[in-house]
Amino acid sequence: MPLDRDVCSPADIRALFAYNPNTGVITRLASKRTDTIGPVRPLTNGNGYLVVYAMGRLFRAHRIAWVLMTGEWPTHDIDHINRDRTDNRWVNLREATRGQNLRNAGIKKSSGTGLKGVAAHGERFAAYIRLNGKKKHLGVFDTAEEAHQEYCRVSRQHFGEYASPATSNQKEAAA
Repeated sequence: MPLDRDVCSPADIRALFAYNPNTGVITRLASKRTDTIGPVRPLTNGNGYLVVYAMGRLFRAHRIAWVLMTGEWPTHDIDHINRDRTDNRWVNLREATRGQNLRNAGIKKSSGTGLKGVAAHGERFAAYIRLNGKKKHLGVFDTAEEAHQEYCRVSRQHFGEYASPATSNQKEAAA
């Protein structure tokens, strides 16, 4: 699949779209055939990202927002800080390496505890973290919450702003 910058230039994107950084809404400025001028009704792709049709292909809306704010295509991934892939407000977007973006991932669906970095260990709970591609055991704790606190502490220490203290109900709690 060709890279965005290989398909069109930032100038092409700026000629086609405008972006409201406070709302994350992209507006079409120019029309070709059936495209309607005005706020774009983005589609959602299979991964939950908003996509916009332009120049014969689909672009992820957050990448268009990046171009419109910075004047260039991102060289890495664009991370949604709050992990809501449909929230394209400028304060929620940051450029990140693939590794940094993955560190800000949510909890796996297979989690039995509902807490990132925590697994049942008999009648207690073990904390784990992945560092440099290797799973590191952080200890065994009496409660899942204690294990999760240790995971969060080590995650912040190693990953800084990209640390994600994900729980299964974090999104609901933020709403």
